[in-house]
Amino acid sequence: PLIIKLFRGLEKKAYKSADLVMTHSEKNKEYVASVVGNQDKVLFVENWVDAEEILPGHKKNEFSEKHGLIDKFVVSFAGTLGFSQDVEVILRAAQLLKQQKDIIFVIVGDGTRLEEAKRMVHEHKLENVLLLPPVTKEKYPLVLQSSDVSLVTLMKDVKTPVVPSKILSIMSAGIPVLGAMNLDGDAPDLVRRAKAGYVVAAGDYESLAQKIIYLYQNQEVRRELGVNGRKYIEENLSVKKAAERLECIFNELLIREGRYR
Repeated sequence: PLIIKLFRGLEKKAYKSADLVMTHSEKNKEYVASVVGNQDKVLFVENWVDAEEILPGHKKNEFSEKHGLIDKFVVSFAGTLGFSQDVEVILRAAQLLKQQKDIIFVIVGDGTRLEEAKRMVHEHKLENVLLLPPVTKEKYPLVLQSSDVSLVTLMKDVKTPVVPSKILSIMSAGIPVLGAMNLDGDAPDLVRRAKAGYVVAAGDYESLAQKIIYLYQNQEVRRELGVNGRKYIEENLSVKKAAERLECIFNELLIREGRYR
């Protein structure tokens, strides 16, 4: 409690000394504004992605050929396997879909939950799960382009209104987002607003499996969700759009403070 009190004091001091405080989600803005005590001092600026770096591409590529994925329906998870990421919900869904020979779950990453994932794959004989080491930033777009749908999964305990950056990457690659997380955060709102995929409740592996089957059976829906996601990134969350927004914010602040020349 004493350490928490100390850092809360530092937090308030930092906010007080700032001209503006920016957050990357609406619900984070609400929290910070309650600490700052001044709604006008807090701005909401969404995270962004380099839309020229992560592009839609052909499923047949170096990554898919190397791992035999070209003729499979690929459900991918790429990124850190840490305390916040729910690996179990993915593997439980994979267990339900073991008989669907065309569907393969590809988990690309490393972290504290990797051993848990290996153990579950072994215990449940999940031949439809492929565990692969992390790839470089340059190779990451190939993982997404090899995928038919990509996952974002968070533990029930993650109650902060975070928007995982991988959601933007998936949308930028033009494939559907399929999430499992607390539904009252900003990430589900973003996916719904962009019409870029579906989000089920954290830990609900049965609903996750149902959504995977639905997308597996409906190619046109997959295409539409992917197109929607890419369009939303280009129109709202690209680096260019973020730079334009920040430039306006800085100029308005300079004018307001009488520093603009």
